[in-house]
Amino acid sequence: MVLTVSAEFADWAAAHGVSHTAAPESLAELDEQLDEWANSDVGQSLGNEVGIYLGTVVVRHVPEAMWVAWPNGHPVVRLSSGKDLDVVHMADLRLQSGRPHLAEVYQHALMT
Repeated sequence: MVLTVSAEFADWAAAHGVSHTAAPESLAELDEQLDEWANSDVGQSLGNEVGIYLGTVVVRHVPEAMWVAWPNGHPVVRLSSGKDLDVVHMADLRLQSGRPHLAEVYQHALMT
């Protein structure tokens, strides 16, 4: 399973100076922009994209992490420990409450 962000997300990221190369450092850049984004209509329309991007970074940089789909089709990242990381839900929480920061989710995935 391979998931990619939309052109709309890529355009938004580029317009806000956020590298969308799936490098772990880009999560901190994205975090800096999310508070502004969460309070706009864009936040409502691209919320899932943040989760897909977060998952892409984890899959590319955390050993043995991979995309899987739950029986209902919901995409999650499975870590080497067997734990599923619901990156879309984590991104929704970030947009709604300001926590957890995306970089923190990535760091947690590295240690799990």
